[in-house]
Amino acid sequence: MSKLNMLCLATMAITIGCLGLNNYKLGKRISQLEGEAYYTNMHLNDTSMKLEMFLSMIEDEMHSSIRRISRPIAREEVIKGFQEFARNFNKAGVQKGSSNEVPNEKSDRDK
Repeated sequence: MSKLNMLCLATMAITIGCLGLNNYKLGKRISQLEGEAYYTNMHLNDTSMKLEMFLSMIEDEMHSSIRRISRPIAREEVIKGFQEFARNFNKAGVQKGSSNEVPNEKSDRDK
C-alpha cells in the first residue's frame, strides 16, 4: 500500500476513534442529565404536594379564624344597631306601653 493510503486509513481510524469517544461521553452526559431531570421532577412533585397541603391548611384555618373573629364583631354591631334604634325610638316620643290609638270599643264612631 502506498503511504498516502496508509495516511488516509490512519486519519479515518483516528477520526472514528474520536467520534466514538465523543459519542460515549455524550451518552454518559445524557444519562446524567436524565437522572437529574428525574430527581428535579421528584422534588417539584414533593414541593407541589407540600404547597397544596399548606394552602388547604391555611384555607381551613382562615375560614375558622374569620368565623371566630367575625361573630363577636357582628354581635357587637347588631347590639349597637339595636341600641341606636332604641335611642331613635325614644327620641321620637314613643314610650314603652303607650299608644295614641283608641281601642275599638271606645271609639266615637260606634256611639
